[in-house]
Amino acid sequence: MNSEKRVFVFQSYGPDEIQVQVKASVLSLLSLEQKVPFQILLYTDREEAIAPFYRNLILEGRILLQRISAEQIQHWRGPTQFVHRVKLEIILDSLKKDISKFIYLDGDTFFLKSADVLWDRIQDGTSVLHTRENIISQGKDLLSKKMTKFLKRNRFESFGRLLSPEFEMWNAGVIGLSQEQFYLMEPILHLSDSLHTQYQKHVMEQLAVSFVLQIQTRLQAVDDVIYHYWDGKDEVLKKIIPFFEKHQDAYEALKDWKSLQETLLPQLVKSRGDRNYLKSLNPLARFLKKKFPSAPDLVR
Repeated sequence: MNSEKRVFVFQSYGPDEIQVQVKASVLSLLSLEQKVPFQILLYTDREEAIAPFYRNLILEGRILLQRISAEQIQHWRGPTQFVHRVKLEIILDSLKKDISKFIYLDGDTFFLKSADVLWDRIQDGTSVLHTRENIISQGKDLLSKKMTKFLKRNRFESFGRLLSPEFEMWNAGVIGLSQEQFYLMEPILHLSDSLHTQYQKHVMEQLAVSFVLQIQTRLQAVDDVIYHYWDGKDEVLKKIIPFFEKHQDAYEALKDWKSLQETLLPQLVKSRGDRNYLKSLNPLARFLKKKFPSAPDLVR
């Protein structure tokens, strides 16, 4: 099994706020004991700016920077200039690198425990996404209601299956596939393009990923391993921007990273304030309470 090449893929292009989020996610991964070898692949248009931070990790072959130009990013956004389409193109490009399994992560993520368990989940027809959000037609939020109407009025298919609002929406901040599932990425991109052409909502890539992986694989959630703070970025940035201003080298930053994450994570989960959501994260709450006994209870 150790001969398999496993890769974490990040999109690390754009403004400084994106760069520091990716740095934080990478540190959270590297701060934990990992028995299964892997490489980290960063797609970036800021190679000269970020290379000094990762210098030693690059020299050791643990991190590879993949340069992408502004023109390439523009092209990958496609005819509707869909920013999240770039994610799918980055994944497709990474699959050219002779890898056996990949895990793509949005930058606004923290690892809670070793990634070893993730690789075990990606096998035998099983793929991973961050977490199940809802059945679209049952969603009470305005976006779910709009998506339900859209899918009832329009017909979209993939692999001979009709995309209806009775399918589940999953959070695609983490996507993990094994080699026998790589062929799914092209149909996902095609479906995302079809959806976004008809309705330019920011979740169309997420919907395409959710649908195709539901009908072609067994899906597993990984929110017990990875925390996705999509709704807490401002709070995180207030903490990590000063941290990375002080720490200009990854190995130096690793020495102080755990203490920052240990104070930040409980605050993030608590600040969400949605009791129903927190109850759905019971495994996460139990993990945080066990790891940080002094933290406030997250679920009552």
